[in-house]
Amino acid sequence: MSPLVPILLGLMTTFVVGSAAVTTEIIEPIRASGDEVALIFVPGAFQRAENYREIAKIFQEASNLRMWVALTGGYNRLLVSLAELPGAIDGAINALKQAGMVSENYIGIGHSLGGLMLGQYARNSTLKAIILMGSYVTYGLSNYRIPVLTLAGELDGRVRITKFVDDFENIFGDVSQSKEPIYRTPIVNIKGTNHMQFQSGPTPPTSVTNDLKPDLTDAEAHKTIGQYVNNFATATFSSEASEVRDAQKELENMVLESSKRFQPLKDMKALQAKDNSCPWAITSQQHFGEPHADAFEIKNYILELPMFVKSTPSFIWGVMSVTINNTAFIEFEDDYMRRPDVKQSPKEISLKLKSRDAIFEELSFMPEPEPSCRALNELARDAALNSATDAEKQRYKSRGRPIVFEDDILTTSEDDWNSTPLKTWEDSAGLHVQSVALVTAIDADELRGMHYCRVMAPYRALEWIIIDSLRD
Repeated sequence: MSPLVPILLGLMTTFVVGSAAVTTEIIEPIRASGDEVALIFVPGAFQRAENYREIAKIFQEASNLRMWVALTGGYNRLLVSLAELPGAIDGAINALKQAGMVSENYIGIGHSLGGLMLGQYARNSTLKAIILMGSYVTYGLSNYRIPVLTLAGELDGRVRITKFVDDFENIFGDVSQSKEPIYRTPIVNIKGTNHMQFQSGPTPPTSVTNDLKPDLTDAEAHKTIGQYVNNFATATFSSEASEVRDAQKELENMVLESSKRFQPLKDMKALQAKDNSCPWAITSQQHFGEPHADAFEIKNYILELPMFVKSTPSFIWGVMSVTINNTAFIEFEDDYMRRPDVKQSPKEISLKLKSRDAIFEELSFMPEPEPSCRALNELARDAALNSATDAEKQRYKSRGRPIVFEDDILTTSEDDWNSTPLKTWEDSAGLHVQSVALVTAIDADELRGMHYCRVMAPYRALEWIIIDSLRD
């Protein structure tokens, strides 16, 4: 380790410590007293340490804590790795001690790829807490060893807001029993911010392509992020009881405010699966039974391949009622669980339903025109729009590309339907969606009165409305 070299930056004294590889820049506290903490920054992919200098100063100004900052940088190819990170954190801690820090309240703070690596490293480390900016803990927060603040941008086009839904749902499903998760592992969705507003440097080409236009200026975003970081750090490390209470109250407000934007996602996600049943399949079957949907019950079963391929819907008569049994198969994008930039909603939902003709014949109603699978996609779009927040609806209306529904692809055999996926494509007009249908006559020799559909999930429609439609 080379000797400390003082560098003056305005009124701020900075020390740079480093080796031939990873370096550490120390920014001394601006408070002369108070509980001592340190923020050890781990940069995002292709980001340099100095890109976090400006936001680090804002964090210091927002807090009454005696806050040190260590900016790590110089990673190989500007990509943080688990091979380099332990040495980088140890080097930062040594530099902090050499610069005069006495306490051991070290907080790792990682952006994007840096946060992913930090979340894996910090499970067994000397860090006392971590803050993830546009990033997440790979294997979930429920049993994480130390406190974690997760900051997600509402308009993050790189790490999608949908990536945080499961953790938010698992941790804050019922905080009425205990508020500890709000203070220990808060997940905050920052209104109107995008992926690159957690730093101040140049935007990498991938973010230029994939990130979304923010509603807040960088200055507004940095100020807001600083308040969130301060509340978490104060609630976790302050020795002043009144400051802790105030910070905890702010954390409660932060999570509650975030829940307004997570709720539509939770609602649409809930339509795809519940207790091994697909609620959207039940809604779709009810639509096919209109205007007599209250005349029968529906049971749906989510099946995996090849059981789904072998399944067929059926009528089951009770003493005074009839039940329609139908099935669904839900398909996701490859790597959706591992990659935060991949759509988290189902790629498609395959439904095996009873046709309207079959239902009306079974219940002795007058026949009516058979609906289309396209109509189910329009229902999905409407459900998504109705669930969206006012701000999301306004964005979609003012700068989003619409969903364009095409007429169904009509197949003539079960083999053709099984082998033909839902068609989607994007162009300047928007997202085109084309269902695949198989409709059989009620007097067919084998499959009688079936209506099979490959359709868009309401969750996928909402993900398009709030994220993908906003890209140029």
